[in-house]
Amino acid sequence: SDGIIHLKTDSVLMYEFTNKIIKTNKLNLIYSTDNLYNTDQDNELTQIKTYYEQSFFKEGINITYLKFSLNKKPFYENPGNVLK
Repeated sequence: SDGIIHLKTDSVLMYEFTNKIIKTNKLNLIYSTDNLYNTDQDNELTQIKTYYEQSFFKEGINITYLKFSLNKKPFYENPGNVLK
């Protein structure tokens, strides 16, 4: 079955790498933000903050979010090195 992947993280590296995977493999990107709590989203994503999200938020660290789905490719390409 086709599922939707939700990635909510404080790691900019993970957010950027996953974005590159999505673009490289032409996956279906449904929603993306590099600052979830500074968007117009008002739903279960923003209403529930984990202990760690609250801590990071207080420190000024953004919580990023990606919502996407996979396609039916037999394999996915690695986008290469994303470290700067």
